[in-house]
Amino acid sequence: MSNVFGYFKTQIGLVRLIVLLSILQWLLSSGMEHTIHQVVRGSVVTPGLLTYSYIGVGVTILVLAAWALILRITRGAPEPPRDNPELMDSGATPVHWVVVFLVLILPTVTGGVAFFFNISWVAKLHSDLNSVQVIGLGLVVLQRDFTNKTRKITFCAG
Repeated sequence: MSNVFGYFKTQIGLVRLIVLLSILQWLLSSGMEHTIHQVVRGSVVTPGLLTYSYIGVGVTILVLAAWALILRITRGAPEPPRDNPELMDSGATPVHWVVVFLVLILPTVTGGVAFFFNISWVAKLHSDLNSVQVIGLGLVVLQRDFTNKTRKITFCAG
């Protein structure tokens, strides 16, 4: 795996698109919550447009996350800044894999399990993971934008 100075435009674009879709999915969640409550109660399920939109956006996020994962594997990760503390350098890779990619993949998996197997605690976990996804991805985008601006300023000043 090769190291590069920064993320490729495709990788950055994918993360930004995933963030926007995560926010959209979070906004569409009321339709899915209604459907899940019907499923858990054993009622006749009549999914509406919001439910199908929610599911479609979730599957799209999963596909985009897989694409981002493939790009990370094939193109490598950026080199860490040279002045990073050793603890940050050693923890960056596991945190990236666990937090970023599991937070992208697990919500879709738990949502499918909750819906198809009628497990209410998995539905609650799915809901919590979606909130973590929106907040976490927003922080990743802000961190990347801040880091890129800081590097440009440092590069221009030096």
